[in-house]
Amino acid sequence: MKAAKGTFERAIELDPVDPLPRLGLGLAKIRLGDLAGGIEDIQIATSLDPNQSLIRSYLGKAYYEEGRDAKAGTTLQEAMALDPKDPTPWFYDAIFKQTTNRPVEALHGLQRSIELNDNRAVYRSRLLLDEDLATRSTSLGRIYTDLGFEQVGLVEATKSLGLDPAEDSAHRLLSDTYVGLPRHDLARGSELLQAQLLQPINSNPVRPSRAASAFNIAAGAGPSNAGFNEFSPLFERNRWRLLTSVFGGNNSTWGDEVVLSGLYDHWAASLGQFHADTGGFRTNSDAESDLYNAFFQVAVTPALDLQAEYQRHESETGDLRLTFTRDDLSSLTRQGFRQDSGRVGTHLKLSPRSDIIVSALYAGTEEHRIFSADFGDVTFLEESAGFEVEGQYLFQGERFNLTAGFGIYETEVDRSVTVTSDNGPSFSNADGFDRRRHSAYLYGNLNWPKDLVWTFGMSYDALDQGDTDVVGAVNPKLGLQWDLTQSIRLRAAFMETGKQALLGNRSIEPTEVAGFNQFFDDLPGTEARRYGAGLDVRLGEALYAGFEGSRRDLEVPLFDFGGELFDRLKWKEGLYRGYLNWTPSPAWAASAEYRLDTFDAKEELFANFMDITPDLDTISVPLTIRYFHPAGFFARLGGTYVRQEIAGLSEVPGDDRDDFVVVDAALGYRLPKRLGIMSLGVRNLLDEEFRFQDDSFRSRILVIGQNAIPGDFRGNFGFVPDRVIFAAITLSF
Repeated sequence: MKAAKGTFERAIELDPVDPLPRLGLGLAKIRLGDLAGGIEDIQIATSLDPNQSLIRSYLGKAYYEEGRDAKAGTTLQEAMALDPKDPTPWFYDAIFKQTTNRPVEALHGLQRSIELNDNRAVYRSRLLLDEDLATRSTSLGRIYTDLGFEQVGLVEATKSLGLDPAEDSAHRLLSDTYVGLPRHDLARGSELLQAQLLQPINSNPVRPSRAASAFNIAAGAGPSNAGFNEFSPLFERNRWRLLTSVFGGNNSTWGDEVVLSGLYDHWAASLGQFHADTGGFRTNSDAESDLYNAFFQVAVTPALDLQAEYQRHESETGDLRLTFTRDDLSSLTRQGFRQDSGRVGTHLKLSPRSDIIVSALYAGTEEHRIFSADFGDVTFLEESAGFEVEGQYLFQGERFNLTAGFGIYETEVDRSVTVTSDNGPSFSNADGFDRRRHSAYLYGNLNWPKDLVWTFGMSYDALDQGDTDVVGAVNPKLGLQWDLTQSIRLRAAFMETGKQALLGNRSIEPTEVAGFNQFFDDLPGTEARRYGAGLDVRLGEALYAGFEGSRRDLEVPLFDFGGELFDRLKWKEGLYRGYLNWTPSPAWAASAEYRLDTFDAKEELFANFMDITPDLDTISVPLTIRYFHPAGFFARLGGTYVRQEIAGLSEVPGDDRDDFVVVDAALGYRLPKRLGIMSLGVRNLLDEEFRFQDDSFRSRILVIGQNAIPGDFRGNFGFVPDRVIFAAITLSF
């Protein structure tokens, strides 16, 4: 960059009235950390060609980075007037409005930017045009998330990845969109890992609370969602950034997160810690978690990036699950987890069309669980250590792209179990086994005809555990995204998967096909088939609607204490949702959704071993209204109607059901100059008591003797039968 600065200075000496060298010099100065000097040169470039919309857009962008919001807004409006068909000022103006608490206006502006994008075809190749469209779609999706239009945001992120799978911002957006969705930890972590490997050198913080599995401390009382230039930094420059979050609430809930990140020339670093603690809303529902993260990245050449990352995750929890019979939760049930992992990665850009990413991970894990079984109190300990290597090649063609990759995993597992019984002798046992995984895959997206994106894929997944070949199968993938009109998009997908065994619960294999997630938090070795279709509609600028339906057929392995395959369970899952999002004015946004989640496992083996319902239907209907004021104030009021029908539960003869309404509210304030956010919220405002069966029993199962115990006591629900009050403040320096 210093050499580029010198080149621009020499060009100015040769032709002082040419605005382009002045613009280049200003951009070089900003990258080297001299924001004031860079702005001065861009101002000179603007004066040399006052009718050039693009240069004036960069000037508005620079004012934005300096924190001169009024000046930035005026300058971007001037750029729009100079060239109404240039999407660039609309794009920057939308980001400006998003970060100044005007997300509805930002939504309309960025949508206009996308509509104008084809006007860039006159002076840019189709390849660069599609990359530009992917960046705009990603920012649009982030605005949907701020408005509470998460499903539409997810569709926009997957639309971007269909055009350009190497777009790091789209992976980051998809990762954030998955936050809070049940059984999406694997998909969320995988998208975050891909974003990190593909991202250029930048000063964005790597937040520990985002880098590890979601920790449900109080159903949403943790740090606020990421923002603050995380997806579309307008200018990267040499600097340090500090992000701090503190939150607290009733039930002895408190926590904090501190992240220091910096950028200097070709080096970037991020150091962070996250702590969360709660006494819980009932006996033995306490939880404590500590996460630490260190991330380093260096651009060896313009085409080669190297990175290294260290993570530690420690947690201790009681039984956080919700069950339809709350009284059966034992006060003895406890779970502890600790993992130390180190990862190195690389991103090699072979050409403007070709990328290679590689990730290598080593991790050591210790996990203990204490629970009551019908034969006594059980203490289970598992220690494992191993490595994982993944590689991926990405190719971007004129109308198609390809993603090919592989994964290798090997780990040693040691287990011990101690049973204490009041009615008989106590005993203990120990065993160990090796777990190995090999996988390979190929995905392709074909953009032909213009309004269709076809996805074709194939993966091979093999898992060996102990002396058992758990799974070894070829899995096809097929998807379609069809823009029937500019406002109507049809999606459909069919996919088969073999659940991978993963050290860090993340992978660089594509997580979705046509917007349908294929990686759920299932037991390793689970074979699943998912098929579904969806329709997404934009009715003018203010109304968005859609419907999506899908089914999953699963075959889930049961393992005994020694890691050998014990048996297999079969069940079916269905997910059907419809949504309606509305922006009636620049200050208001409203969203409504209907969601039906079905679970069906009508087989004797499941009922005998799990002692949990083999038939569960859950309907939820959330309605939310949001308000945004340009001065920085915002508010949210929402209610969720839930109806659950349950059958086959041994403690509840025959069929049973419960229905209830949970009301949530929040208000907050965005500090000036994008310094931070303060918020105060209440979950379950009316203190509604209810019975509810969450789906934690679907994730991990452990067989000891003739008993099958869910291997995960963390809840994965969005509400609790108790009023939760919390306050949070996030500051960015």
